[in-house]
Order: sequence, then structure tokens, then C-alpha cells
Amino acid sequence: MNKTLARSWGGKIFNYLTSLSFALVILSLLFLLTWLSTLEQVEQGLFEVSKKYFSKDTVFFFPELDGKTLYIPLPNAYWVCVLLFINQLLGGIIKIRKGWKNIGVIISHSGILVLMIGAFITAEFEKRGNLLLYEGESSSLASSYFDYSIEISEIKDNQISEIHVISGKNLRKHDKFNLPNLPFDLVRNDYRENALAVSTKFTAREKSAKVIDDFFLKDYKKPDAAEQWLASVEVELIPKDSTQSKDNFFLAANNFAPKTVKVADRVFTLSLQKEYWPLPYEIELTEFYHEFHPGTPRPKVFESQINRIHSNGSKIPVKIEMNKPMRHEGITFFQASWGPPEGAPDRELYSVFEIVHNPADQWPKYSLYITSLGLLIHFIMKLSLFLKSAFANKPKKS
Repeated sequence: MNKTLARSWGGKIFNYLTSLSFALVILSLLFLLTWLSTLEQVEQGLFEVSKKYFSKDTVFFFPELDGKTLYIPLPNAYWVCVLLFINQLLGGIIKIRKGWKNIGVIISHSGILVLMIGAFITAEFEKRGNLLLYEGESSSLASSYFDYSIEISEIKDNQISEIHVISGKNLRKHDKFNLPNLPFDLVRNDYRENALAVSTKFTAREKSAKVIDDFFLKDYKKPDAAEQWLASVEVELIPKDSTQSKDNFFLAANNFAPKTVKVADRVFTLSLQKEYWPLPYEIELTEFYHEFHPGTPRPKVFESQINRIHSNGSKIPVKIEMNKPMRHEGITFFQASWGPPEGAPDRELYSVFEIVHNPADQWPKYSLYITSLGLLIHFIMKLSLFLKSAFANKPKKS
């Protein structure tokens, strides 16, 4: 292919990527994907549908309606948004005619790009968890909503001496884990986001279910709230000393007793539990208050008075209310819920905070400011040109 033809094809591709027609195709696809995902989440749940429609892990997928698969491949919304970003960048910033007349349009497009970059940062780096506290309790750890990790603890003199963690992200993506500081490696043969390890003595099993030590993994109906799921995993322990035999066992979130193994005269416990991540400060719940609308079970107010305890020992009192979160050092605390549920009036109350670590938390606000400024500048310039033209063409009185 000669250079002229290459430039010609390159120019055609560039012109199409920057065109209004391409933007309309992308926006129509996003509308369709949003509509279908809204319908599908009624049956599948928000968490599963979000992974299916808006995750970067798949490029195409088949939608489902009323439990039936529609064999029409649709692009994942994540990659559709990537194409929209390319369209806005090339068309709204690079290709657009530069000059003072278009300065407002360029600023507005920049605001849209800031919003989209913030969305990508959120998709890649956001962490969500929760923290449950009774009055007088404090903690500096957040529990992940969805991710489970395998914790491997070495026991010396009846105490935990060292902890090794296989993160939930790696547990989902990989099936073999080389552990250089331990006398064994692990292989993950099966991972289920919502299953229980149950005994064959009390529960009938399917013929295809694998049984280990009289237990098998049983999937159960997924509740709407994905944070209530209980994960299970089948693990194969492979000693690095070939004279020792391998060991297969289940680790399940519904089993509170860890698995104990002895390898090379060293004792370890393995457990599957919600992943924790540290907060930059400690949270202490000093008082919790709630109130219902008169004669109804609908909450009118529930709020928590906390102390934010920093590493230097200082205590900062803060009130967290419904729709009035606390934001500090890139972490947002929302008043999510409280307990115990109805039917246990004599039990001590607790407060549950949703904790979000999102580096782009405020980017939508910044994007709104930038886009509004650009539109305002563009409106003022167009208005001034219109008024100038109107006065210029106004007939003079004789």
C-alpha cells in the first residue's frame, strides 16, 4: 500500500472517529445497554449485571430477558465509553478549529473528558467496604463488600507469628499461587462467589458434586445484595518437599473454623474471609441515634456521632448522617444502615458505615464546573455577537 493510500485510509478513519455520526452511534449503544441492563438487573441483581455490562473483562456478551438468552452480541459498555472518549478527544479537542470563537466549546469538551477520565479511575481503583461498630467500639479496618481472601497463618508456640494473604482479586483471576516463603504452594481448583460447604450426612448432593472429607460445595440462591454472598473455594496444597503428599480441602466463608495443616514440621491455618483494607485513621462510635416517621417503619433519621482518631492521638468529633457523609483524606463514610433488625428490641444497637475510597470522588463536581464555565463563555460570546449584529442593523432615526 503506497503512502498516499495509507494517508487516505488513515484520514478516513480519523474523520469517522471524530464525526458526529460516530458519536450518535456510540450514544445510541450506551442508551441500549443502559436500558437492557436495567431490565436484566431485576432478575440477576445489580452486582452481577454491573459486571456483565460494565466490566472491562469482556468485550462482547449476550443479553438476557425474562430468563432467555438473546443471541445478539453486544459490546461491553466499558469499551463503548473508551470509543466515546476517543471521539470527544479527537473531535472536541484536536480536530476542532482553534480560536477565541470556540474557546467555550473547547472548555466544555474538556469538562466532559474530565468526567470520563474520572469514571475510568473509579472503575480501576475504587474500593468499597463497610464498617460495623457498637457504641464505644473503634476500628481502623474496612471490610470489603465483595472480595474474599485466603489468609495463611503460621502458628508458633500456640500464637500466630506471621500472616500471608492471597487477595480476592488474585483469587478470582489465577488458579496457582507460588508461595516462596512457605513450604508449600496452593492451587485453586474451584471458586464460587455464593456457595456453602455442607455435609453429606445432612444434605443430599448432586451426582456431579465433588466430595472432600464428607463435604461438598452447594450453590444457593443469590440474594439481591451481593455483599451478603458467601464464597467458597476448593484448594489443593502442594508441599515443596516431594516426600509429603498433597492435600485437598474446601475453604468456605460459612465455616468459621480454619483449616489446620502441618507441612515440614510447621503448623499453618488457612481460612477464607472477607478482605480487609486499612484506613488512615481510627473511627470510634460514641453515640448512635435513630428515629422513624410516626406510625411507619420508614426511617426518618439515623445518625452517628464519631471520633476520628489520628496517628498523633488527636480526636476530631464528626457527625455522619443520612445524605451527609464524612469525607477525609480521600475516603468517604456514608451512614448506610443500623441494627439489629426488627424483632430484637432489647439488643444493643450498632451502626453500619459504607466506606468508599475513590481517588476521583470529586471529579464529577470539577467536571460540572468546567463544563458549565465553557457553556457560559460560549453563551455570552454568542449573545454579544447577536446583540452587536442587532444594533448594527438597527435603522437610524432621521
